[in-house]
Amino acid sequence: MGRDCFALAHKILLVDDMRLNRLVLGRMLTKLGFEVVEADNGLAAIEQFIFHQPALSCVLLDLQMPVLDGWETAKRLRGLEAVSAWARVPIVACTALSPQENWHSHDTVAGSALSSGCDDLLEKMPTMAQLLAMLTKYVTGLRSSLQSTPSPPGSPLQQQQQQQQPDSAAYGSSSIRQQPAAVPSSVCNQQQQQQHSAVQAPPRMQQSVLFDV
Repeated sequence: MGRDCFALAHKILLVDDMRLNRLVLGRMLTKLGFEVVEADNGLAAIEQFIFHQPALSCVLLDLQMPVLDGWETAKRLRGLEAVSAWARVPIVACTALSPQENWHSHDTVAGSALSSGCDDLLEKMPTMAQLLAMLTKYVTGLRSSLQSTPSPPGSPLQQQQQQQQPDSAAYGSSSIRQQPAAVPSSVCNQQQQQQHSAVQAPPRMQQSVLFDV
């Protein structure tokens, strides 16, 4: 039930020009139960963004891409939301650049991403726990659905739930094993008396009187 889990209602737009990055991140998102829509550049991302409105829950956006980079893509996505009166979709910049690295000699990578319309920045390649923490932070309703529905096999949440559950092997079956009920002493005495009476005594020999003739 990979897709029928806690994130079933959430669709993620994954934008990255590197196929390997899309493959790795896509598998992580799918394992968490998200429906993934992919784009390999900014222009393709805008097309997918328009096509899947209003079903998108979040955009994972690479910054360094050909055709149209992530900075300009974020600006155009925010512009589309404004003119179309769409609800604001969280945009998380996902990049291998250091957040504090200078960019265009006047701002850091993180600062320029935020000023372009991104909500946050996630360094590649994130762990499953880091990715889940970021999505839980921005995807509406994800936290409550995490707590109310079973998580998919192998997910961090499932591992945490397994750690919280008592280990049946450690307890064994002693906790449910029933001990034999104690037999009341009155019943024991009655049984002993019945067994004693069942043992028959040897028949009495008839006494014979001998007369001297």
